[in-house]
Amino acid sequence: MSGVLVLDIDGTITTANNYELERLITYAKTNGIKIYINTARSQKYCNNPSNLTTNIAKFEDHLCLVHEDHPISKLKNMDTIHSMTNVAKSSIILIDDRPENITKIRNNGYKGILVNEKTGIQKNTVDKAIKIFNNKSKKPKQYLNDKNKIVLIIIGVLILILI
Repeated sequence: MSGVLVLDIDGTITTANNYELERLITYAKTNGIKIYINTARSQKYCNNPSNLTTNIAKFEDHLCLVHEDHPISKLKNMDTIHSMTNVAKSSIILIDDRPENITKIRNNGYKGILVNEKTGIQKNTVDKAIKIFNNKSKKPKQYLNDKNKIVLIIIGVLILILI
């Protein structure tokens, strides 16, 4: 698993551009990125989620309100997701319409993308998420592997002998 995508429901999915939401879901699924729902809705919703979210994430991948303070609840759920997936916090992205939720999770090492509650997930949201996931999956180039180091040492020794 290369990353985790965590979506809020109200003001994020409910108001999303459907084409862009589908583009985000398709990107995640084709790139081995697990999708979770992290909502401030009560546990009653997670016990019986609607097709709105079960078409996006598995039933067991829904996390609901666990603390009366919504940002704390969002963070606790992010920590639960982190524990379950063992993915680096910097590769777990929450998309949410509440700035206080985004601030809370960012201050604790997670990535967050804030959306407008009236428009939800849009093209720029998806582009930002893809950019974050692509930056996390790129491995730094290793210019000097062991074989190259040996060759450089031999060249250095030969130069010293010739001088």
